[in-house]
Amino acid sequence: MSARCVRKIGIVIICCVIVGAFSGSYAQMRLTPEPEGPVQFQSSRTCAKCHLDIHRIWKESLHARALEDNIFQSAFMMAIKQEGDQVRSVCLGCHAPTTLITGDMLIEQSITSEAITCDFCHRLSNIHPAAGPVAITSGEEKYGPLPSQELADSHPTVYSETFKKSDFCATCHQWTNRHGIAILDTYREWSQGPHPAKGVHCQDCHMPLVKGAVAAGAEKGGMINSHDLAGGHSITQVASAAEVKVVSVTRVASGIRAVVEVSNVGSGHMVPTGMPSRALALEVDLLDAKGAVVERQEYVFKKTVLDSEYNELTSDADLILNGAIITKDNRIPPGGSISIPFDFAAAPKKSYSVSAHLRYRYNPLILQEEQISIDMGADVKSL
Repeated sequence: MSARCVRKIGIVIICCVIVGAFSGSYAQMRLTPEPEGPVQFQSSRTCAKCHLDIHRIWKESLHARALEDNIFQSAFMMAIKQEGDQVRSVCLGCHAPTTLITGDMLIEQSITSEAITCDFCHRLSNIHPAAGPVAITSGEEKYGPLPSQELADSHPTVYSETFKKSDFCATCHQWTNRHGIAILDTYREWSQGPHPAKGVHCQDCHMPLVKGAVAAGAEKGGMINSHDLAGGHSITQVASAAEVKVVSVTRVASGIRAVVEVSNVGSGHMVPTGMPSRALALEVDLLDAKGAVVERQEYVFKKTVLDSEYNELTSDADLILNGAIITKDNRIPPGGSISIPFDFAAAPKKSYSVSAHLRYRYNPLILQEEQISIDMGADVKSL
């Protein structure tokens, strides 16, 4: 008996956490050289006056909500509880990067609450990949991927090729903790895959062209790079990353053997990528003639990280602070495929089929409101 099927992956929950720079023994996004003068960041509301379409998309993005995100807030609180206030710069260096200049680690300034805000990224004049030094301007000029003359009437602009390259993203999406473990390894995964040779960078997938005006007064029918930056929190983005195929179903002496192939068809990095708390679960079912599940088996693709005492870490805060050993990494590389055999016990003369489902799993700790109600007594009185 043989069967073939191809299914796009099912999504259980899609979330994203980005964690950043710290001093001391952590890899650090450093400001080198220091700005020539004081940096006065402009609010994104100022940018919105001219860049309406870009701002409209950005304000709904996870970059704009990187500080208020419930997943981040939970991990942030856990990290502070473990390490004290010194750990704030670990998280805020990327979730609110203006703090690299302002030092506002208590989140008292309104610009800090804008998280990954326009004026931080568009002041970056030079970037070294993999959380290395970055240079930020203290002047009025804004850096970006468009020829300067396109926006010359609005404010001083400077064309920067870096805005089109993955190096720009590496400042936060490549991060090594104090134990020397690359907890976030997305940039390296991309750099060792087939996409650099093809000239395909992060922005090509995560900031595709969409309809919109670069600025007020621009010609209608124009295109802009989407500032939604869809990633692990986007069902569409994740669902297009991988495919699952039941390659073969055969009878063997012990019953039935199915071979299932999982392929990374749409991602320029490992699947899954980002925090090691994310995983892909391949669920394979043996079904009887009526479609009922006879047996279910599971295979998990993930990067497994232990602390120095060999305990597996599952929370984002623990991974960032205490990850010391990568004991296994069976994730699927860009353009790669992995075939997994599954053996099922089965009656020799009955008909069976095999189905396979690939699910993206992430189980973050999330703070949420819950009502606590205590019955303090009751009374009834009749006429």
